[in-house]
This record gives sequence, structure tokens and C-alpha cells, in this order.
Amino acid sequence: CRRAMEIAKTRLGVPQVLQPEYLASPHLDELSGMTYLSYFMKENSPGTRATLRWVNAQIPEKMIKNFTTDWNDGSALCSLTTSLGATAKYQHSTDTQVWESNLNNGLTAGSKLGVEPILRAKDIADQNVEHLGVMAYLANFQWIPPRPPATTMLQMSSASHTTRIYQQTNVQVDFLSSDIDPKLITAEVIAPEGEKKSCRLNLTSGGGTAVFTPNRVGMHEINIYYDGELVKGAPIHIRAMPEITNIVYTGMEPCAVGSIVEVVVNSNSNGTGGGQVQVIAVSPTGRFLDCPVNQKGGVYSATFQPDEAGEWSIQVKHSGNPIHDNPYTCFVFDPNGIKLIGIDEPAVPESIHNFTLDAAGTGGLGQITVDIIRDKQSMPHTIQKVSENLYAVSLHTHKPGKYRIYVYFNGTQVKGSPFPLRVGTREQIRAERHNSSSYKSSSNHTTNHQSNMNHQSHINHQSHTNHQSHINHDSLRNSHSSSFARVGSPNRNFTSPIVSHSPSPMHSPIYRASPLASPTGQVNGYTSTTTHTYHQSSSSMSPSISIPVYHEVHQGGLHNGLLKIQSPLHSPGLRKSPSPLHSPMQRQSPSFHNNSSYLNSVETTSSNVRVASSGLSKRRDSWETNDVHFPEGSKVFGKALQLLPLNRTSTLVLDTEAPLSQITVTVTPPSKAPVPVKMSRSNGQHVNIYFTATEIGEHLIDIKIKDQRVHGSPFRSHAYNTQAIKVGKMPNGVVGQPVEFEIDGSSAGSGNLEILVNGGHVTSFVRNLGNQRFLASFVPHENLSHHVEMKFNGEPVPGSPWTVLV
Repeated sequence: CRRAMEIAKTRLGVPQVLQPEYLASPHLDELSGMTYLSYFMKENSPGTRATLRWVNAQIPEKMIKNFTTDWNDGSALCSLTTSLGATAKYQHSTDTQVWESNLNNGLTAGSKLGVEPILRAKDIADQNVEHLGVMAYLANFQWIPPRPPATTMLQMSSASHTTRIYQQTNVQVDFLSSDIDPKLITAEVIAPEGEKKSCRLNLTSGGGTAVFTPNRVGMHEINIYYDGELVKGAPIHIRAMPEITNIVYTGMEPCAVGSIVEVVVNSNSNGTGGGQVQVIAVSPTGRFLDCPVNQKGGVYSATFQPDEAGEWSIQVKHSGNPIHDNPYTCFVFDPNGIKLIGIDEPAVPESIHNFTLDAAGTGGLGQITVDIIRDKQSMPHTIQKVSENLYAVSLHTHKPGKYRIYVYFNGTQVKGSPFPLRVGTREQIRAERHNSSSYKSSSNHTTNHQSNMNHQSHINHQSHTNHQSHINHDSLRNSHSSSFARVGSPNRNFTSPIVSHSPSPMHSPIYRASPLASPTGQVNGYTSTTTHTYHQSSSSMSPSISIPVYHEVHQGGLHNGLLKIQSPLHSPGLRKSPSPLHSPMQRQSPSFHNNSSYLNSVETTSSNVRVASSGLSKRRDSWETNDVHFPEGSKVFGKALQLLPLNRTSTLVLDTEAPLSQITVTVTPPSKAPVPVKMSRSNGQHVNIYFTATEIGEHLIDIKIKDQRVHGSPFRSHAYNTQAIKVGKMPNGVVGQPVEFEIDGSSAGSGNLEILVNGGHVTSFVRNLGNQRFLASFVPHENLSHHVEMKFNGEPVPGSPWTVLV
């Protein structure tokens, strides 16, 4: 003791208030020992200086000088615990109440590290706090091994940053460490209007997925936390786009301006007898185009290229006499006919900026949706009808920056989208970027949602060339949202009310105009170049001639073939849903190009088979989602109203405020065995219903609220299995000779089978062999490799794609 006390006196300045013999005595009293040792812990003493050096080594940016006032606001404590692996949120303020909140966050984080508090937050926030208690508490952190931060333990990622509303969306979660407690992992999704949506975690020993289903058009922010701290890769922003939509239209499926429409007159006998076939196309403005007719092997064909948007009339005559059901109608749209006027000049920050949406050039049919995004957030705006096909968009600008205006036509982005809008001068934008980066660098948690307003106001817009137009339009939405315009003709008996996707102050339910089952054909969602084969039998010609009419597009020599078997793989006895708003299964065609083939095996309008051509600019297809409305204003929606993937979770969303205890859902498969059903409430209005189909065939979905069966229940949906599609050997080919292969879908269930042939110009055929078996073939016309892709209900079938050497 003598030697140590002498060193302490000479080097550290600690006086010998005790004799060495007394300090070494077993009879030393506690007070005397504490008195001597206290000299080591006084302000500016060696113990204090050593502890300060350790603290500053952990958080050098804080430059701590004492254990009193430097710790009052909680900033230093939150930084210290965060540096050791336990994140604590700090809010800058001069309010002592906020100081105490910061300190409580730091004390809680310290407890997670194993250091229990010995002072209250109120005591540490006191500017007259004694240094000894604070220093004694902080000294305990020296013996705590640092915990690895969450960014080194978990990582989140997403293969795509876009999705569609009502479509289940997955975010990948990867474990970067074996020392992971799954109970500490949480996830949240922040929708465009600031609403927090439920996010389901499916985790295994090595990671998993976070799953959510957006029901708002716009930007969604996904955050995953480990023990309250954001993981690596967070946050992820995913933009939800509108559904690919269908509308009812009498006639063939629409095509785009510039498409090549081909009319094929196919003889049903060995010879056509005498007479000539004449084809005349009449434009919406009344121009007559006499289409040259070519004959080959008893087949007559004529083509024309529409250059106007609107309804075209196709007149087919034999020996001067119109054939049966003549004329045929073909609606032509122009997706590039949408114009935004007034976005060229910069807007003023913190003001209302108005610009105009001109939809006159589209042709009068379709659905237009607008979403405005700045800094990965959907911005509030409204839309109001000004005149026919003309709408005023009012955007509430906030901070300076570059705003992006996304415009969708029938669910697909139009050419030029997103349209840029500059808000503020270049100097203001640079200053805002600097301020934003400075704020983010000084904040531990930068998730910021400025608005809780709805971002999806809708307009309904109906017009048609050469027809008296009818507008069904709620003048102005009180909610701020993605604008939605549905365009249609009153002469087609189609109307669609204006609605909002989310619970606006008006509490309007969603009304999606699902196309009714109709033998007269339908209008599919926008594609820049769409192809449809239309078959019409003729009984007035001598001899009998069937008229398959379809259109195609030639663009830059891209010639790829797409065979579509349109819902032929239904099991026997397929019944449609009794709901009056049931939509038959329909697919949205990708961009189509250059195909002169036709179907010679199907002769009536009831054909489920369609042959088309597809170019290189393919897009993903989506199923139309049904909405079924209940008398009390509730509704149910989801893809599970139509199709159920085998052995994968299917989801329905029930819009009701009824508690879960009053909702019962029963799913009955073909075997009548009970199917487990789970329910959860994603917010105050929406109930998610989960179940998994394990057998092929029709499933009855019975939904009751308060023991009362909802209108349209039970709903009928069909389970399918893409893996059950069997494709025969794919042979190599010879120019001019058919390449044939057999497809067996007898065990796959209901759905759409599509075959895409990528290569040069091809002629495509398909023949129904019965029992859901088909013989598909294509005739290559160029000496190059062809790639065959096959999908069932939008999913690749086993073995796809194939390469055919020609």
C-alpha cells in the first residue's frame, strides 16, 4: 500500500489522507476508505480523465468535456449506446421534457446492452447534477462488449421496385449472421397517404420474406427493423401501379393507331364458287378505304392500317352482297394521345400548381391514372373536369425539387411517362438538396412522412368519336390522390362512377367496372400494339365462308409470334361466379407485331383460342381483379376470386368494419375437406383472408358477416397447377415447314396458356385435340434460331424457354 500511495501522490496528486498501515489493516472503516478513494474520482481527477478519454474514443464527434451539462439533453447517451450496438433515437430540442424522453431512450438502450440505470432521466437532465453518479453509470459501459449493429446482421432487398395494386409483393430478408433472434425482427409498410399497412414476415433459419399487398396507387416505403434498428438496405421504396383493366366493348378487341388490321375470309368448303370478296374499312370520320383482297388456297385476306382513333367499321361483301353479321366494328385507340399542358415552366414551392390533362387524342375508351412523385413520396393532388376530354390537375407543391408525373393508360405507362416537373429555381433545388443531405447525416432515423392525405383521387371520363358523349364525374375529390380516369362510350351501355382507392372523408367504396360476361367481345387493357383474332361464321355466302378478323402491327421488322389459348383449360362443368360483377378470366395482351397467320380450325365467335404476334418490348400481364360489393357498402376483392395457385397462399381482402369475431370464411374444395383459413386486419377497414388450395378444381368461398351470407357468396374460384403442364418434344425446324409440339394441360386446372415465339416472322397455328390437349405449331420463315416461351396464368411452365434451331 505504501508504494501505491506514494506513486498516487507523486504522479496523480492524490494526498495521503491515510497511513499506509491503516489502509492495509483489516480493520479499515468504510468511511475512511471511501474518503481516500474519492480523491481519484473528483472532477479533473485521474479517474475522471480516464473515463472521459474512453467516452470520447467511442463518440469522438461529441467532444465530451464533463459528466454534467454535456449529458443533460440525452444526445451523448443516445450516441454512446448506438455506438455499442443498441440504437436510441434522439430529438434535438431545448425543452427539458424532450431531454428526458431522449435520456429514457438512452437508458432503455443501455438496459438492452446489460447496463442498468442508477439514475433517473429527470436527474441526468438536471443542469446541477453531480458528476459522480453520471460517471459511475457510464463507467459500466467500458466492460460491455460492443454488439454488432443491425446493418451487419440482416439485409433487405427487392428484385423489383414496382408492383401492382392488389398484387402480393415480396421483399427479401437475408440473415448475415447466425446469431439472429427472429423475435426481434419487425416490418412495416408506409402507404402513399402515410397509413401504416400490415407486413407479414415469413422467416426460416437463413432469412425469408416480408409480404404485403398494396391497395393504393403510389409509392410505398418498406422498413425492416432488428431490435428497433433499421437493417441494411432499408428503407426500400416500391411504386404500386394500377391494375391492367378491361372494359366492355361490342366488337373486336381494340388496337392502336398504326396497327395493321387483317381481315381473313376462310372458306368452309372445297371451293368458294363464283363471286368476289370485297373489304371496305370506314374510318370514324367517314372516310372509305377499299382494301385490296388477296386469295390463296381458298382463303381471302385484306389489310388496312387505321390512322384515326375511334370506332372503325369493316364491311365484308361477297359478290356485292354483305355477309352475315356485317359490318364488324374495330375500336382504335391512341395511347400517345394523352397530353400534359402547363408543366414546361417551373412551379413555385409551397403553392398550388395547376396543369391540364388532355385525353382527347386517346379515342374515347380507356382508363387514365395519374401519380405524382417527389423524393420517393406520392404527392397530394386533385383533378377536376374542365370540358370534354379536358381535366385540370391541381398539385400542392412542397419543397423545391424534381417532381415526376406518372401517367397510365389502362394500367400501363404511356409514352413519355414519367413527365418531369421542376418546382423552384435551380438555386432553390440545390439548396434543398444540401439541406436534405445535412439533415439525413445528422439523424439516426430519417423516415419522414409529411402527409397523411389520400393520394388517389379519381375521375371517370366517357367519350367516343362520332357519338354523343356522356360524362359521369364527381366534380372534385376532397381527398388528394392518384387521379383515375375511365373512358367509355354510353352507346356501349358502360358507366363507371368516380371513386377513391382509400377511405377518404367521403368513405366512398371502390367501384371497379369489371366487364360482364358478354358474347359480343371485350376491350382489353391498353397495349401499344394489340392483336386479336375474331371469328365470324357466314351463312349468306355461297358456299359457306367463315370470316376470322384480327389485326396486327408491323414495327421495325420485329416479327415474333404469340399463340394464346384463351381460357381453354377449364375443367368440365366450370361455372361462373353468381356475383353480378363477376369478370370472366381475361388476359392483357403484350405488344404485338407482324403476324399473317390465322386459325383455320375454329370458326365461331365462341372460340377460346387466339393466335397473335408479340414483339420484343414485352410487359408483364396481370389478371383483372374482381370487386364484389355488399349491401352495407363492404366489398371483397383479390385475385383469389378467380384463380388459386396450388400449394401457395391465396389472399382476399374484405372491406368491412365488422370485428374479426363476426366474420366467418369457409373454403370448400372439390373433396369437401376443410381448408384452414386465417384472417388479420391490416387497418381499420380491411380484413385480409389467407388460405392455401391443395387440390385442383373449383373451390367455394363462403363469406359471412354477423352470420349473414354476403351478397354473391359463395364465390367460385379455381385452383391451378402450372407445374402440371406437360410439353412434348420440341423439334428443330426447317424454313417453310411447321414445327409441331403437343401440350397436355389435362391436370393443370383452369387458366390461360400462352406461347411466345421469339424469332423472325412466323405463321402460328393451334389445334384442340380434346381433353385439354393441344397441338401447337409455327412455320418459321427465316433461317435463324427461334426461342419458344410458354406461360400458364402468367407463370413459366416447366422447361420454358426452348430453343428451336431452324
